[in-house]
Amino acid sequence: MGLCNACTQGLRNVYQQRASRPNHGFKIVHAPHNQDTCQACWICHKYSIWLEDHYPETLHAWRSAPLYSIFRYDSEMITPKDATPEENWRIVSLGFTVQPLGFSSQDATLGSEYRSYTTGGPEVSQPTSRLHLVGIWLTQCMKTHSRCATLRKRRSSWYPTCLLLLGPGHSDVRLIISSSHDMQGPYMTLSHRWGSFAYTKLTSSTLESFKNGIDVNNLPVPFKETIHIARLAGIKYLWIDSLCIKQDEDKRDWRVEAQLMDKVYSHSFLNVSATLADNDTRSLFDQSGHPFDPISLPLPYMKKARVFRVGSPRTKLKMLQQRWRRTWIVDNELWDDDIENAPLQSRGWVFQERFLSPRILHFAERQIAWECGEISALEMFPKRVPPGLLKASRKDVIDNLLSAKAITNDNLIDFRRTWDDTVHKYTKTDLTFSNDKLIAFAGLAKAIEGLRNDTYLAGLWKSAFIYQLAWTRTRYDAVQQPLELSSGRAPSWSWLSVDGEILLSQAQKPRKHFASVVELPDTNCAGSSAIAASGSVLLQGSLLPIDSIEWDDDVLSEFNISGLTLKDGWTFNDTHLDLEGTKEQILQLQKSGIALLPLFATDEHMQCIAVTGINVPGSMSVVFRRVGACQIEYRKLHIPNQGSQEGWIEDPSTVFLPGEPSHNLLHPVARSVIRIAEVNIALDSRLIRLI
Repeated sequence: MGLCNACTQGLRNVYQQRASRPNHGFKIVHAPHNQDTCQACWICHKYSIWLEDHYPETLHAWRSAPLYSIFRYDSEMITPKDATPEENWRIVSLGFTVQPLGFSSQDATLGSEYRSYTTGGPEVSQPTSRLHLVGIWLTQCMKTHSRCATLRKRRSSWYPTCLLLLGPGHSDVRLIISSSHDMQGPYMTLSHRWGSFAYTKLTSSTLESFKNGIDVNNLPVPFKETIHIARLAGIKYLWIDSLCIKQDEDKRDWRVEAQLMDKVYSHSFLNVSATLADNDTRSLFDQSGHPFDPISLPLPYMKKARVFRVGSPRTKLKMLQQRWRRTWIVDNELWDDDIENAPLQSRGWVFQERFLSPRILHFAERQIAWECGEISALEMFPKRVPPGLLKASRKDVIDNLLSAKAITNDNLIDFRRTWDDTVHKYTKTDLTFSNDKLIAFAGLAKAIEGLRNDTYLAGLWKSAFIYQLAWTRTRYDAVQQPLELSSGRAPSWSWLSVDGEILLSQAQKPRKHFASVVELPDTNCAGSSAIAASGSVLLQGSLLPIDSIEWDDDVLSEFNISGLTLKDGWTFNDTHLDLEGTKEQILQLQKSGIALLPLFATDEHMQCIAVTGINVPGSMSVVFRRVGACQIEYRKLHIPNQGSQEGWIEDPSTVFLPGEPSHNLLHPVARSVIRIAEVNIALDSRLIRLI
């Protein structure tokens, strides 16, 4: 798939005018939309899909009338973080908007970004067979990738309980028990999506027949194709979940084997991923989409680009003339469209399978792709994905979670940021059975825990516990779901206790701590081997009662703490109180009392959790349940008219938080003292037990 004449002309013109009019766009008129013609241009095709989803009336107008497209050029050039010095790539952003002729831009304006590589350009694939390319990727990874070699050396020889033994013949496949077999050589795994296709799975009743042989012809198509790929790679062992774990109704074997998922995938040679499939019937090789061709445009004016030169100006300029002769146009969402947003990636179990596997071979909608500890590559770009297209590459995750520098606690901020992003991505996935949420993530935690001098506790790490305790639901995902007080999946202090998308607190250096951890649960109750987590946390901290909550229909609009009214906002940095449960449940909780427990402060925010006291049978003291979180932005607090200073006192011992300086007058309210302008808190400290 290439570009139509209109898009090609638009790109040429906007580049050629960038020197004289860098902030202006170039308008092109597209002929009425024709589906067959549109399929031949990847820009038109991409935006016709977007219009169909968001502005179908505009797409309908385009079918019978011309359409404007406006190309805009961002004159700022950047060097992508993942570019190496010898590549000398530069990136500029191209904006693209469309609107029907005769309509205002407000009717349907679309913004996007393309990547323009103005030196050298990415390494583009030449026609070759897909499986031949797989062989090239495997060979290069085994022979030249130092990161992959380091990870490989850490792993001792290990095999899953059951494996498929692949004989030389097409139908020569049988189940073996690894402990009673002379194991020689590596094994492969398959990540796939379960569907409605009927085939015989491993159970206690089929175990003996599987040992004698498995009818390959009756297996799902992706299974048969993975067997073929393994044979071509010279691999004689294959692990597929439904054929290697007993699918008995009592799930006894599953509970044992689920504890080994970290080893099953991390010790595999290669993971084949049916990334394109939303069921178990589609072929791995069914690339029915339309991959675009990276467009190389000759732009001779760029040879006169002004640059800062080091060394001999003449030599440097000559090199630039050679490298800047052509410009490559690449879709900024290429990797996301083909891999990150593919159907299989929405599955919770697949999330850790992808993370743990040393190498992943993706069969995507438009092309195949490769991931390992060193590179991410596409069939279109077999050397590697061009710099700047990966928001967070697998290599970055490995560097911050599994590398040598991540093993120590010295780089806690980097570790927290990567872990926070990992949790966020995992909570965006789906699970058929919500109670699998702990175990489907535990393998990933075990892999990190095995290398890092740290303790994993139901989604949180001991080294960062007080910060990660401030997790919250994403604001656009914080729908009012019923608060299940009887849920036994995880304790209330763990993000694993709720469904939906989760954000951990921003990984910033704290300026002040208001709470400390006194006691954590035993790892037998909440560690990485727990299928259902339990246990309490004992904190030393203070409580700020929430006096009132105001609502705008069913949306929380403001709340009051000790006479201080805080407006609830919806941007990432605003003050925000996130309470779990429906409005009716929150109103009921107010009757028994909701309080904020301040945890820590950064340069801009104070992070708290919301708790409510509950009575536990047999307990003489009140324990607390986490029912939400709160972020308070001090720079935007409403400061009421102070009036006279009667009743106010000076308190030089008050703890200062960062913020705009104001006054030194404090007002004691109940057992707390709140400094209105800076949210400085001096509270009575107490022991608080969370369950």
